[in-house]
Amino acid sequence: MSLLVILTLVGLDRLADYLGWRFSHVGMVLDGAPVVLIERGRLLEDRMHQHHLDLEQVLQEARSSQGIRSVDEIDYAILERSGIISVIPKKN
Repeated sequence: MSLLVILTLVGLDRLADYLGWRFSHVGMVLDGAPVVLIERGRLLEDRMHQHHLDLEQVLQEARSSQGIRSVDEIDYAILERSGIISVIPKKN
């Protein structure tokens, strides 16, 4: 019985992966879309709240990936489909 449950779950997972790969709109429904959190240096608080993020989490990623210390140094911050926050610094 438990083997049947495991095989069913694995099969459904593989099917969802295939459908997401084959049809981009299905992938968007299953995995979501990237979300802009900071745009041109402006904090988009409603989107951060919607995804249960705060400024400190974005700044932590900015410090670790880009060496950025302040939100004033960020041009864009994007919450990727994988859950990672991508940070694009402002150009001097």
